[in-house]
Amino acid sequence: MGLEFAHVLEPPAKMQYDGSLYVMVQNSLYRYFGAPSPGAFITVGAVLAAIAFTVLVRKHRTAFRWALAGTLCLVIAFPLIYFLQIEPVNVVIEQANPGAVPTNWEQLEKPVGIRHAANFGLSLAGFSAFAF
Repeated sequence: MGLEFAHVLEPPAKMQYDGSLYVMVQNSLYRYFGAPSPGAFITVGAVLAAIAFTVLVRKHRTAFRWALAGTLCLVIAFPLIYFLQIEPVNVVIEQANPGAVPTNWEQLEKPVGIRHAANFGLSLAGFSAFAF
């Protein structure tokens, strides 16, 4: 959930950058967020652990309902929102370099900030459900 929250805090600063700096930051800072780095393993591991926990508590009605709700939130956040809404933009920016910035980089990034906020909100809701 920390990776998602970090993304929520970034847009106000990043949208002040020019295209060249934006691409440079994106292609250097986030190297450890995705595969095959720790960030990807933590995120995937959290979803798999949630699924496993839900299966383990399936005979305990109240715990199962909360676990299922939490797991559904996590599965909507990652992989659905991430791979359908965020990753396509990441791919475009990863292929760019500071000397060849996509002309529409600002239009690509603005909605991604909102999608990261949705991703974080669902992750927070999912992990909160496990607290019950």
